[in-house]
Amino acid sequence: IKKIIEKNNGKQYDYVFVVKSEAAGKKEIEMLRSAYPNAQFILYLWDSVKNVPDGEKKLALYDRVLTFDPFDAEKYGLKLRPLFFQKEYEAEYEQKADYRYDVAFIGTAHTSRPRIMKQLEKQCKQRGKDCFSYLFLPHPMVYLYNKLTNPDYKNVTKQDIRFDSISPSKIKEIYKESRCILDVEHSAQRGLTMRT
Repeated sequence: IKKIIEKNNGKQYDYVFVVKSEAAGKKEIEMLRSAYPNAQFILYLWDSVKNVPDGEKKLALYDRVLTFDPFDAEKYGLKLRPLFFQKEYEAEYEQKADYRYDVAFIGTAHTSRPRIMKQLEKQCKQRGKDCFSYLFLPHPMVYLYNKLTNPDYKNVTKQDIRFDSISPSKIKEIYKESRCILDVEHSAQRGLTMRT
């Protein structure tokens, strides 16, 4: 935050837009407000308030808060806004007789996702199903931290994780070739059972 303020010394902004606010706590927002006193501070939550560190406390730090979560919108009186959406995924997908993958997952390797995806891959293999899994982390140090602190990483190897983001065109291609697209919620704690 200090580097951002130093880099933009002398500039004034109408808006400061923060997404999720994992790294921006009370101290950081106060620093930004001091640097940009005329700016309107807006927070967009693409995750539930309960999954943001000190989430409830952070709501009061902003002039406007928008959320993807209809339950949070009602509970906290926030403006409901759907998740970010890219036009690339708007193409019509026709029903096909044959798909390359039976199930596809592309997402960040947080909380229990790696464990659940390992379970799913194993169950798919046992049933002769094809599974595409792309578990992403921004840096190998994040993998190391999770390996040391997250019990769901017990059987996860570095080879299970990707450190390069996947392009929107590649995601679109994989989705078109998938019978089912899977999302694993942030707080999933139970195992996954595949039913035929």
